[in-house]
Amino acid sequence: MAFIIPKNHLQIDTIRFGVAYDGRIDGLKYRAASGTNNESEARGSDFLRFRGEHASSMQIEHDKNGQLIIEGSPHAYFYGQNAYTGEDLKVCLRAMINIVGKKLGFDNTKIKQLRSAPKTLLRVDIAANFRLDSVDEVQDVLKQMARQLVERDPMLTVYHGSVYYKPQGGRQFTVASYAKGPQLVNRHRKIRTTDPVLLQLAKDSMNILRVEVRLMAERLRHLHLSDADDWTRQTVREVYAQHFEHMELLDVLSGPLDLEHWKDLNGSELRFLVAHHSTIPMKSMYSASSTKKKLASFRKRGIDLRVPHSDEHRIPLLEKLCPAKIAPTPAWVVVAKRAYSPKTKTKAKPTAKGRLIDLEDVKVTAEDRENEHALIADQMAMKAQRLAKRAARGEETDAGETKPGNRGATKSKVRASSNARANKTLSSPSIPRRKKKPYPVDAHLADAPPVEKQLMQVGRKMVRPLF
Repeated sequence: MAFIIPKNHLQIDTIRFGVAYDGRIDGLKYRAASGTNNESEARGSDFLRFRGEHASSMQIEHDKNGQLIIEGSPHAYFYGQNAYTGEDLKVCLRAMINIVGKKLGFDNTKIKQLRSAPKTLLRVDIAANFRLDSVDEVQDVLKQMARQLVERDPMLTVYHGSVYYKPQGGRQFTVASYAKGPQLVNRHRKIRTTDPVLLQLAKDSMNILRVEVRLMAERLRHLHLSDADDWTRQTVREVYAQHFEHMELLDVLSGPLDLEHWKDLNGSELRFLVAHHSTIPMKSMYSASSTKKKLASFRKRGIDLRVPHSDEHRIPLLEKLCPAKIAPTPAWVVVAKRAYSPKTKTKAKPTAKGRLIDLEDVKVTAEDRENEHALIADQMAMKAQRLAKRAARGEETDAGETKPGNRGATKSKVRASSNARANKTLSSPSIPRRKKKPYPVDAHLADAPPVEKQLMQVGRKMVRPLF
């Protein structure tokens, strides 16, 4: 059965690529080594890291061949999260070049030249979020994957509940499977974030099993996909399906053998099945060619007999890790401007602060509504806590004044005097009062429900847009 993935259900995370750039770059420290006749030879530059939102980063280096190497996750850099990122690789590359160009002080002409230059991919991470029934089921599926893969293939690493399938030692690609919710909780605890959107995202991801395919440079060359221009959204889905099926997570036999269920088997296949159930070594009864044929016939039925029979019940992985279980980007994350929306066609013009989102293209479910209300409630609770702390320090928040002796008294007086001067100047008849222009997003969301308006206000203040 083919593993067909629906559109806009995959996520692109970390990308590493190189783009040609001649000359030295200001801000980079270049290395050199003494060669023949004590002559200095260039060895490229050291790494330079740029900090983004919520402790995320992006790093660059300039190698000796004149390649500017850029590595990072643009969505984590901008939005502070990499759980839902989209499957458009070209959008990610364009955003990464814009980030690096602005950080290095390049002008618009040089940035456009880098965007149009050929780009060589050195690493691409593609992930799928499988939404299961509970957190316990995520852990059970991970244990089942570890048992099934390690009994069949020794190229496997299990580390703190994460399963890494690494053929050839991971030199070409690695398939990493882990629980996304606990990973987000540990990260948020480490960076001590109080962002209500990120906290709600971690809560929503507790039953997410993330299966991530990490393609290295050697594998990309083998697939003839080192050139970034050869990638489309369809390519992303096909490449992920190919490497996911490489694990061959088929069903395995466990528990008592019910012969009534296997009436369609012929005599030789039935004897092979009984021998497998009895845990008899196949090498002692069948030749290598016969064993290979029997295993292939059962593999067509979706059953992997390379894994020994177990008396304990095993989870059917074909049902738990099917394309129907892949979770798309939640609508409330897009509305909160914490994820890229794949639908970019909108009548409204883009502004300097970011691309507008057409709410008619966003399907909001009842569950998304509950998450949005919970998000707003958390935000209001945090605001009430801040006001309570200020009141405990003796600050009067309404009048903007503080008691004498407080640390903020001088700042409040300066702020009050500056406001008075501004009001006096604006009230002068010679200078007309200028009306504040409404933000374009407010006009765009004039008919939107109150929840979406408040979420857009939150996202506008806390997040930098991707464009």
